[in-house]
Amino acid sequence: MLAVEPNWSSMARLAKSVHLGSVSSNVTLVHNAVSDVRATLNMGVDRRNQGHAFLLNGTMCTTTLEGTPCRVLMSQTSTVYLDDLLPLINATAALIKVTELRQN
Repeated sequence: MLAVEPNWSSMARLAKSVHLGSVSSNVTLVHNAVSDVRATLNMGVDRRNQGHAFLLNGTMCTTTLEGTPCRVLMSQTSTVYLDDLLPLINATAALIKVTELRQN
């Protein structure tokens, strides 16, 4: 199984779950976001919903929808192409969670 997660907090919880479940030999964790460009983007997370992460194009963003300046967001993450991950996938089915890219 391949798990790709850009949010460092979520990745840490996922890694702990994989370890506690004794399935680390069956899971590959990748700490990146998947995009149509290779870039380093700002990442925001809804403070009320940790699962609602989003990427922000730092060159076009001045404030988030909540009014927070883009420069004070949680962290940055590097993006990779889906094709970059294909060598790591050894299954016939995939589940993909889509994270939005905001350019406000």
